[in-house]
Amino acid sequence: MTNIRLETETDIEHLRKVALVQHVELQRLAKQVVELKREVAELRGQPMTQQELAGLFDSELERLAKERQSSPRPAKPKRPRKARTEFGPRDQSGLEQATERHTLDPADLACPECGHELAEMEGQFDESQVVDVFEVRYVLVTQQLQKYRCPKGCCIDQPLTPQRAVPGGRYSLAFAAKVAVDKYLNHLPLARQSRIMAQHKLSVSRNVLWNQLEHIGSALRPVWLSLIESILAEPVIGLDQTGWPNLEQRSQKKWQMWCLTAPDRVAHLIRDDKGRQTFDEVTFGFEGTIVCDMMSTHLSAEKGRPEIRLAACWAHIRRKFGDAESDFPSARVPIGYIRQLYDLERDITDREERRRVRDEQSTKVAKALYDWLLATSLPKTTSLGNAIRHALGHWKQLTAFLDDADIPLDNNGTERALRGPVVGRRNHFGSKSRDGTEIAAILYSLVETAKLVGVPVANYLIEAVTHSRAGYVLTPQAYQRRLACPNHD
Repeated sequence: MTNIRLETETDIEHLRKVALVQHVELQRLAKQVVELKREVAELRGQPMTQQELAGLFDSELERLAKERQSSPRPAKPKRPRKARTEFGPRDQSGLEQATERHTLDPADLACPECGHELAEMEGQFDESQVVDVFEVRYVLVTQQLQKYRCPKGCCIDQPLTPQRAVPGGRYSLAFAAKVAVDKYLNHLPLARQSRIMAQHKLSVSRNVLWNQLEHIGSALRPVWLSLIESILAEPVIGLDQTGWPNLEQRSQKKWQMWCLTAPDRVAHLIRDDKGRQTFDEVTFGFEGTIVCDMMSTHLSAEKGRPEIRLAACWAHIRRKFGDAESDFPSARVPIGYIRQLYDLERDITDREERRRVRDEQSTKVAKALYDWLLATSLPKTTSLGNAIRHALGHWKQLTAFLDDADIPLDNNGTERALRGPVVGRRNHFGSKSRDGTEIAAILYSLVETAKLVGVPVANYLIEAVTHSRAGYVLTPQAYQRRLACPNHD
């Protein structure tokens, strides 16, 4: 009922319900018009009788019905396109720089006019830039560890073996990091990676590739746990979840990938379900505000745990009103109010400035929207009525942002953090085992966080595994500080 398309709907009962809902909407609009005309007449000193008001109501209702039938359904207003800010070739300062010098072949060093040998013009070139590609190469490197002996025969020594993905294995740590990046960042299934490697003359099975991921994922587990702990120590976090297919037991329901976020951190956890007990397990020890969907399990946890409170996502509410707009043009009113809330703080980066704007302006916009929601009565079976009921039912959580400048208007940051796993599951379909879910959660967490803070993902994974095997935890944030300040301890 909430998403009926009148152009294609053939169910008579559905069409009858739509007609009844539209009739209710037309009656409401006719009453508003009559009330406005009555107020105008009174101001002019010409009050209208009840009979005149009834006749005016009937005529307005008939006029609105004719307009509804004759006028095309209004198109959604389009946002103006952003002005283009970049022109010409893009800056490629991040690329490795190289210079190639091109000279004439000896056979061409003769002047076409007189035949004399051409001489080079010292320091004179025509220069242009081209972006070129150098293919990946897989090289079988024979590593020779030089042995040393004591002249007195006390000992024999040699350098340490360079790091391998699997201790004592055949593949380097850099190789395993590339496999991880290709799967968890570029969404390439292991079977496809194996075929690509075969094109480069490297014969390797997907089981071997998985073995590399399993070992570096296990080594990175302390970093993952540290990441989760640091997120749960924040005063405000985001939370969301999505299904994660169980490939080994297709008859069972999906696992659930939970996602916890802070402004510069992402942590994924894969659990059996999205119930209340799992919510408590995932957020164990947290005290503060959780921005999330208003699921019944989450609301139940809020009632039972006084140390947490929930904040609702305005983007979700905006979508509900957007879905209703095609059938109920009046849905543009709440959409306009929500847009005002975003516009008020769109360019604000200072926390105190955001708090001041929310106290002085956002509160008024929210109050105006609340008054409109209360004044607009529609059946909850309609798309607009359902959106209104949802907004009013969670108004406390929707307006939590007015009390705390650290609470974002929406949970879009968490949804963006889930985008990588969602795209990935469409390509490599999920996990085959419980161990596989944990490796996926660990590597997705570190890859997404590294991407968020802007560090080279493959390089970070290599450094993090090396540190972890030495007993140290290297988070993407710590690695970012090392890159910014090489002498940082």
